[in-house]
Amino acid sequence: MLKIDKATVYTIEKPFRKPLQNAVFKMYGAHHIFIEIESDGVSGIGEVVCFDDKQSKAYHAYLNSMAANLIGRNAELIGKIWKDLFTQMSGIGHSGLTMQALGAVDMALWDLNARSMGVPVWRLLGASKTELEVYASGGWLASDEELVEEALSYKAMGYRRFKMKLGKKDWREDITRIKKVKEACGDDFEIMADINQGWDVKKCLRMAPLLQELGITHFEEPVYAMNYDEQKFIKERVNLDVVAGEKLYGIKETSELLLGKCVDKMNPDIGRCGGVTGFMKVAHVAEICNIPVTSHAYAYFSIPCLAAIPNGELVELIPIWEEGLFDEDLKTENGIFRMNDKPGFGCWLSEKAMTDWCTEKTVTTG
Repeated sequence: MLKIDKATVYTIEKPFRKPLQNAVFKMYGAHHIFIEIESDGVSGIGEVVCFDDKQSKAYHAYLNSMAANLIGRNAELIGKIWKDLFTQMSGIGHSGLTMQALGAVDMALWDLNARSMGVPVWRLLGASKTELEVYASGGWLASDEELVEEALSYKAMGYRRFKMKLGKKDWREDITRIKKVKEACGDDFEIMADINQGWDVKKCLRMAPLLQELGITHFEEPVYAMNYDEQKFIKERVNLDVVAGEKLYGIKETSELLLGKCVDKMNPDIGRCGGVTGFMKVAHVAEICNIPVTSHAYAYFSIPCLAAIPNGELVELIPIWEEGLFDEDLKTENGIFRMNDKPGFGCWLSEKAMTDWCTEKTVTTG
């Protein structure tokens, strides 16, 4: 029995070199709130990310309240703990902060169990593949020169796909930005478009043919994430792959999207789904609906899940969010991540994260 005897919550504030802008908001740094769950000297970690100091304090506080309910429990019973915590959330809801906190706890439990056995999480889940393609995600609404420089740097690293943001006030600027990246990087470097919910239906229908002419196929979050009808309307009228799901919480919200045939592909967020346990539930519904699954952020934590499902496709890596956060940055070869035998998720918080970026730490014991 893996009796939980300690839980520690850390807030890691990772600054950005400069603010990041997408179609709807600006980010100045990432707040990574981790929970470390320990049993007899073996630990596992899970994470939730936000971009605001007040939000990070709320996550830290809620994870602390969850930590108090973990002490003394058998960490091997991941499904029971997940269900019990989910039930306790009923009074304040199963979406937003609560679900992401549950996701962090669930990740930590899977990590702890795998580490206690000395095996990677992907083996526990029963992998259907041993390698996955990773794409670099960025392309923020900065200058054209910075955009091209970023795209070229990822191509030099071996990535074959690059996701960039669209959402300039003048639509012609978006088209120009794509053309400049294509001219600089060549036709063997795929460009993926992310709107971050920044357009309305009419703009999507006007822009889609122009994007198609430029070779774009991946058309992510064109409109508000929970406006399923509009996403379906767009999907049925454009020759692009409409992708969404990252902003949805748990099986109920994601099932509405999937069963309503509102997307061509889905990119669930492992935190918002409720961790590994929640992600696998969502991925299986997507499989039934014949919808491919990619991931949103949380690369290290998402890879084992994508490896375990037959409809798992691409891994999103957002380097600027994660560089230096873990003891080793995610390593790929020509954009491919190959499964290895590192126990758990294969990552741990770096010394820099713990010494330079850690702003709050709370320990709960029995």
